[in-house]
Amino acid sequence: MDSGQLSNDQPLENPADDLLGYAGFAKNLADSIYNMAPPKGFVIALYGPWGSGKSTLLNFIEHNITERENEEIPEVIRYNPWWVSGREDIALDLMYRILEALNSVHAISQKNIKRAIKISKATREVKIPYVPSTNLIADLLRLFVADVHKFKNIIDKELNDEKNKYKRVLVIIDDIDRLTSEETRGLFRAIKAIGDFRNTIYLLAFDKNVVNCALESEQLSDNSRPEGIGDKYLDKIVQFSIDIPLIDKFVLKSMLMEQIQKFTKITDKKLYEDFFVWEYIYYGTIAYFIKTPRDVNVFINNLSITYPRVVNEVNFLDFFILEIFRCFKHEIYDFIRNNPYEFTGSFEKYGDYLGTNLQEEREKLKNFHQDWISREPEQEQNTLKKLLGELFPRFGYAFDYNINERREISYEKARIRTEEYFPYYFGLSLPSSGISNAEMKRGLQSAGSIDSFNELLINYSKEIMTGGSTKANVFLDKLRFLPLGEVDEKKIINIIYSLYSIGDDLMRAEETFVTFSLGVELIIYLIISESLNRFEAEKKYSILKSAIENGRSLYLINELIYNHCDKESKQDRIIESSDKINILKAISLNKILETGVDKIVSIPRFSTFLYSFRDWTSVEIAKGLVDRIIEEDKYMYRFIRHFLTSSNLENDHERIKKNGLRLSYEGLAKFVEIADIIDRVKGDGKINELGEFEVIGCELLLKEYELRNKEEKEPPLSTS
Repeated sequence: MDSGQLSNDQPLENPADDLLGYAGFAKNLADSIYNMAPPKGFVIALYGPWGSGKSTLLNFIEHNITERENEEIPEVIRYNPWWVSGREDIALDLMYRILEALNSVHAISQKNIKRAIKISKATREVKIPYVPSTNLIADLLRLFVADVHKFKNIIDKELNDEKNKYKRVLVIIDDIDRLTSEETRGLFRAIKAIGDFRNTIYLLAFDKNVVNCALESEQLSDNSRPEGIGDKYLDKIVQFSIDIPLIDKFVLKSMLMEQIQKFTKITDKKLYEDFFVWEYIYYGTIAYFIKTPRDVNVFINNLSITYPRVVNEVNFLDFFILEIFRCFKHEIYDFIRNNPYEFTGSFEKYGDYLGTNLQEEREKLKNFHQDWISREPEQEQNTLKKLLGELFPRFGYAFDYNINERREISYEKARIRTEEYFPYYFGLSLPSSGISNAEMKRGLQSAGSIDSFNELLINYSKEIMTGGSTKANVFLDKLRFLPLGEVDEKKIINIIYSLYSIGDDLMRAEETFVTFSLGVELIIYLIISESLNRFEAEKKYSILKSAIENGRSLYLINELIYNHCDKESKQDRIIESSDKINILKAISLNKILETGVDKIVSIPRFSTFLYSFRDWTSVEIAKGLVDRIIEEDKYMYRFIRHFLTSSNLENDHERIKKNGLRLSYEGLAKFVEIADIIDRVKGDGKINELGEFEVIGCELLLKEYELRNKEEKEPPLSTS
């Protein structure tokens, strides 16, 4: 879809193309006009609001008149007052056009015409109010007015001439309601002045309310213009008036639906399949805003620009409803955009916990929304509530609306009610913290190969999104909400294998020095748990056994045994069979103990790893692993570093130093005898050769050791 598909809002020309039900009306009115021969002119007014198809109706009338095979067809003048300014100019120009239609322009001196037009232009360029005594201007005006009367007399003569006895003129004037108030008044004065020509019919189309306001806006010096003067003024000019036909709501809906098809064709079916509720939503709410053909064109043009930029990233029906607000109630659109927390999420029925008193929270939210919605026109309030309830269940339940149950579509449908997808709806692109559905699909496709999926996640782990998370974290977080039941079984298994292969690498990518992100760990945990639940017990065991044997993410393997396997209750285990649990434990233990020390000390969240390892093995085994680590000084220093934690002291330095660091002395002492390593920690100057945080760890350990020997309890804060 591109701009070439935008509607230019051009009126229809041929009644055969009628979409609005105007063809019959136009034919009947055209027949009446064709049979008219008014002795003193006749003015017909067609009333209709902006965008209701007045121009199309005028075109149909003209078509029905001019396409007749008859020599007595009236001369039709399509007059556009936009091109002329000032009432004298309009009168002069309009009469000149009538003479053209009568093929009688030769009867008037071309020199006089040009002279009059030139004079009228000169009068417009001079600021008359500022030079009221200028005799030149007065003379020019008198000359010009004389020319107008002269022209009027010439036309009268021409129309009464024997050769034009049966010649009729139809002057069609459109877009009057687009003129300024001054121009509108000038046009009607001109029509009033010259509207009595023989055999001449004026067909005007305009919004009566707009024209009335323009006619009433002219102020008298005594400010005594009575109310309703616009209607009375029109009554003196217009001999016959009629409202254009009402457009059936079904016709407008059909026009809209025909245009919408071009959007549904490019949309993933899952993101618009709920469009079956269209009838319910359209007639109950949307029809209030789509009242004219122009409304349809304006809306579709807006949708043609905004939707292709987020196609397949948002729910189409949600986006459609939101665009209704943007096009027709922009202040509400802005209010929604600026208050996401008052719209997104849901109440207890949808799993949100809003406080100890749910009813109190509901009333609070209801009062918030009632405050702003009460400022909207009263006749619109229920419509607005229904539309907002369709978008935001939380809003709907606050007002006790029965939300259409068939629209209770969750996260995977990219609904605007979710906090993650909400920002997608308010821009021509995804937010910098988001990841597209197209990327999600490519990611799932890559899961056909473990190596390809590993490569994808490693690359994503190197990209930092807005907010500080890696792209891998965002991808996995979104992955767990996808309907994995619809994903090929092989891909699910490959995803599990991949996470046990590179999960530790993804966790390390989220580390910020000694402050670790728990986000990706929990996300991986949830993905694996939910994915394994898809399989029967034997298959589940086979997958886990293979994942542990071939995986290299020791932290995740260790946590699998601790959280899922080392439980007394079989119901709490991921595998119920004790024999199979013991096999998995043995494989995991051998894998960890056979791993080189350099890799052991690189395990993310290492202190947590040790606690879990100790709990599902034994204190002796855990201390044996630690003894192997601290045999060499370089690994001992890295081991100590893992027991640094943040305190609450804020400094003026970068993130790692904003909070002072403290050493978990008690935690360290659970795995090593401090007295046995303290001399090595002093290091005879080696400490100065270490990395920044190894140095801090060693310094704090030495200070704490000395303080404890002096029975000082509070651990010191780093002065770094």
